[in-house]
Amino acid sequence: MSGTHTLFEIMEGLEYSIISGQDKPISGIAYDSRAVREGDVYFALKGQQFDGAEFINDAIDKGCSAVVTEEEIDGSFVTLLKTSDSRSALAFASSAFYGHPSHDLKLLGITGTNGKTSVAFILRYLLQSTGHMTAIMGTVGNDFGSGMTESKLTTPEAPEINKFLRDALKAGSTHAVMEVSSHSLKMKRAAGLAFDVALFTNLTHDHLDFHGDFDSYRESKAMLFNGLSRSAKAVVNKDDPAWEKVVSSSPAGIVTYSMSDSSADYHAASYSHSSDGLRIDLATPENDIEITSSLVGEFNVYNLMAAYAAAEAVGAKPDGDLGELPQIPGRLEKITVNADFTVLVDYAHTPDALRNAITAARELLSGTGKLVTVFGCGGDRDKEKRAVMGEIASTLSEFVIITSDNPRNEKPEDIISEIIKGIDPKTPFDSIPDRRAALKMALKIATTGDVVLIAGKGHEDYQETMGVKTKFSDKETIAEIMGSK
Repeated sequence: MSGTHTLFEIMEGLEYSIISGQDKPISGIAYDSRAVREGDVYFALKGQQFDGAEFINDAIDKGCSAVVTEEEIDGSFVTLLKTSDSRSALAFASSAFYGHPSHDLKLLGITGTNGKTSVAFILRYLLQSTGHMTAIMGTVGNDFGSGMTESKLTTPEAPEINKFLRDALKAGSTHAVMEVSSHSLKMKRAAGLAFDVALFTNLTHDHLDFHGDFDSYRESKAMLFNGLSRSAKAVVNKDDPAWEKVVSSSPAGIVTYSMSDSSADYHAASYSHSSDGLRIDLATPENDIEITSSLVGEFNVYNLMAAYAAAEAVGAKPDGDLGELPQIPGRLEKITVNADFTVLVDYAHTPDALRNAITAARELLSGTGKLVTVFGCGGDRDKEKRAVMGEIASTLSEFVIITSDNPRNEKPEDIISEIIKGIDPKTPFDSIPDRRAALKMALKIATTGDVVLIAGKGHEDYQETMGVKTKFSDKETIAEIMGSK
């Protein structure tokens, strides 16, 4: 992109004042002073832990040609622009720098506490099955046809989003599905994107350490819908109490889905679920469709309805046979073991997600089988949910093993003690901080007909302790343990 844009071109339409310097060519966009390259424009962002303005001199030393900041500073070596909102400026400038790629794609964004990844994978499959080459961006990774690449964040910063969408376009994608986290919305990473569809799954207890309270959490989700155009569609879960407030200020057309309200645009008129999967009679605005899938759990009825509603909102007409739907990584993923019990790995790390995963796992019990649930809670995160998750796990499982799940800068024993406060005293449990030892114990006590549910990490392949990430995969560890038996 070097030399193809000037600073004032990518800032066109934004409010700013020129502190010093003049317009000049821009070769790239940076928001981390450590990643600045010669000719970049450096956006000094204010974060929770750092203020990018403190590193402006570092960016200048590395050769940036311009700086956009919220601070009044003196400078004579580069062009300096002052704006009241550097995050919003970064987002809109990034879109312009990469040629506004979201305008040339059918872009579908998914937000909500739980279900984002599952809906994204189902939706991508539905769009691909109807002939639309579809890119995907989210928690598990990013892919526009050349294979999944690792994603450090569910929704990355604006330059990475727009570069990905531009590359997807160049690779032939006509559609793109992306998960949009509440963090990213509050931090304006998705500002300036032209969404054709925004989808709301649900709003339950999570991320209150970041948002402060539930109202603020909900308001962050609503930002996605407030930014839609009148021609866009807002697809919302009508069974979630927050849905009306989430879309109350949205100019988009509202499309609802529900399991309980027959007046919703998409309604599960009937459904059945078993260990073999789901069958749903879905009433849609145009006709009824029978959906069959190997997915298990009532919560996946919601995920399937949401995906079908979003696919049809952009004109796709998928059929109801999802027999070829690939396994969604780390989402009730059945791990092959040479044993007469079932092992599932799931990403559930919120109270609602854990309840859903356990309920679905119970459908796979056979005979007198018992459910053994292994889980933990992340460190440096919302502490209020720990006892709640302990109560859910112990109430719905026959045996619980509490272990570590990215303790970060907290002591694993401290996190476990807070989880134990919610444990039902009638349910047997054990606490084993070492996650590998916890998995080994669960697999050792499992017998014929049992289900071992390992929750919390899902697709993740690391454990974060005291700021250090070490390699750890539940799936790989299970294979090692079972292989050594």
